[in-house]
Amino acid sequence: MKAIFRQHLVLRVWIILAIFQGALAQQTENVEALQKQVMELSQKGKYEQAIPVSKQALKFCEKALRPEHPSTAASLNNLAVLCESMGNCIKAEPLYRRAVKTLEKVLSPEHPDTVQRMEAR
Repeated sequence: MKAIFRQHLVLRVWIILAIFQGALAQQTENVEALQKQVMELSQKGKYEQAIPVSKQALKFCEKALRPEHPSTAASLNNLAVLCESMGNCIKAEPLYRRAVKTLEKVLSPEHPDTVQRMEAR
């Protein structure tokens, strides 16, 4: 009886994990689509239109991946670039700092991506 219960429990856990992975994959696709849209708008100089999309991508990253994730840092950096491109350095600076702090925490202060972001600012 215990063995059957364990098998059912394991099966339920696998089903839950499969559902969670599917949802996470969907969230990741959403983030990638939003980031692509941000890049396209940015390349066309449509910064004002790109900012709300970039904010949405950041929210997806923070929610689906977590605040301390390289993709979240990239989203923070992208939003900072947009703010700076519009001449709003006051909004851009804390976003840049948060992106670097996230990379330092997740990757390490010596990681090439972290160093690159620090040198760019």
